[in-house]
Amino acid sequence: MDQQAEYPEEPLYEPEEGLQYQDSTVVAPPLESPFGRYLRENRLLNCLLFALLVLIVALIWAWLSLIPLLRGEEGASDFSDGGAAPAQQKQEK
Repeated sequence: MDQQAEYPEEPLYEPEEGLQYQDSTVVAPPLESPFGRYLRENRLLNCLLFALLVLIVALIWAWLSLIPLLRGEEGASDFSDGGAAPAQQKQEK
């Protein structure tokens, strides 16, 4: 068989030169709130602020719980001097 007859060199379809293809994609603005944009643009600042908040909470916790332990206070309250129980008080007759 002749190879030229099976596979012609000329393409079967020739595009028209004057034909313009239009791009059918639509570019839409991102669906992002102003707060979301702030979080995206200021990631480092947000991380530093969060770390500062965690540090402040840890310092307050340490102040309230560890300082009394270091001073020797047991932390348990003694209510022995609170007076007599209400059931033991004299009732009016």
